[in-house]
Amino acid sequence: MEWMFMPYRRYFDFNGRSCRKEYWMYVLLLLIIYAVLGGAIAAQVPLSQMMDGTPLANIRDFKPGFGLFVPSVLLGGIMLGSLIPGLAVTVRRFHDQNMSGWFLVVFLVIKMIPYVGWLGTIANLVLMARRGTAGANRYGADPLDTAVASVFE
Repeated sequence: MEWMFMPYRRYFDFNGRSCRKEYWMYVLLLLIIYAVLGGAIAAQVPLSQMMDGTPLANIRDFKPGFGLFVPSVLLGGIMLGSLIPGLAVTVRRFHDQNMSGWFLVVFLVIKMIPYVGWLGTIANLVLMARRGTAGANRYGADPLDTAVASVFE
């Protein structure tokens, strides 16, 4: 659990390096939260009427209320609150591979190009899954080095 919350402890820290475990545990945490809250939102809509393609505005027996409002606000708040830590941990992953954090901007621009954006997404995933450089690089000490592990706590 410690690795899942580390990006929140290093909220605005765009310097240094992050190991793969920190990045992917953070992604796993967000996927779990999004699945739970998304399921709570989807559970509010009558399944029988949702499956036949009826638009949400025309569904009978659907009364959006407090039960739909709370998970929606929670989901929106978590998404906004996770934006900066997500960008920061991604930049630190690039730093771990001795790459500039500005590559994140390059990938975000590529993802906006129609019919090509999926290539940027795949390339970004591959880079996030790659092992970082062993030992110190120009962005700092190796986060997997046990001698400097106390720096990241």
